[in-house]
Amino acid sequence: MVVGDVLALPLDELVAEPVATVVANLPYNIASPLLFRLLELRRRFPRAVLMLQREMAARLVARPDSGDYGASSVLVQAFAEVRLAFRVSRRSFLPVPQVDSAVLDIRWTSTPRADVGDVDLFRAVVKAAFGQRRKMLRNALATLMAEHGRAPEAVFAAAGIPPSARAETLDLAAFGRLARAVAS
Repeated sequence: MVVGDVLALPLDELVAEPVATVVANLPYNIASPLLFRLLELRRRFPRAVLMLQREMAARLVARPDSGDYGASSVLVQAFAEVRLAFRVSRRSFLPVPQVDSAVLDIRWTSTPRADVGDVDLFRAVVKAAFGQRRKMLRNALATLMAEHGRAPEAVFAAAGIPPSARAETLDLAAFGRLARAVAS
């Protein structure tokens, strides 16, 4: 048994096998940072079966144009096939928590599932686009495009995306085109 902060432990050093599946009930308050840590370790842990708070699970499997679709949806789905395995009622636990849960089956990929170009820039584009969720992309991404010396008209034309679009309408491929257009 290992005792410690899972966010600080060297997970890849604790497991002797070269490849392993993670099976865990993630504490709700650290689920997001731990999930993104698993994304970074995806070659070592190519599959994760995780129980999460139902609302977070809904965000991770969400599709464009749904109320749950956001930055975490895009960033995780860029590197994983995410499937809702089943829901778990709060009444399944004692003491009864305040939230329902869901189990996700996450199959990480070694490379992005779409052509995203530079991964760090892709991440920055997605976060900026959803950072001001109700704004049109031309406004939400204005600062990022200026930092890269790119004219908004050229970026949106190259990506084939209307500048008046909103982040929640773009699929993974569209975000990839947008990130590559910002980079060029």
